[in-house]
Amino acid sequence: GHAGPAAGVVFTADGKGLVSAGGDKTVRTWDIDKKGTTAIESDLPAECEAVAAAGTWVATGHRDGTLQVRGA
Repeated sequence: GHAGPAAGVVFTADGKGLVSAGGDKTVRTWDIDKKGTTAIESDLPAECEAVAAAGTWVATGHRDGTLQVRGA
């Protein structure tokens, strides 16, 4: 999991995964069935996240007002 608090968690559109954003400068994708996680490094601690309906993109919002979009 995250090395610090998670700022938010959202389900993927297919309901098979989760995406979480944390204060540890990572966004994590979670596979519920496999109980595994993959970390995506971020430049800043994330405050919130959103996942594109197709599950191909993850957007994160940051306290400094920036938004980062990356492939999931």
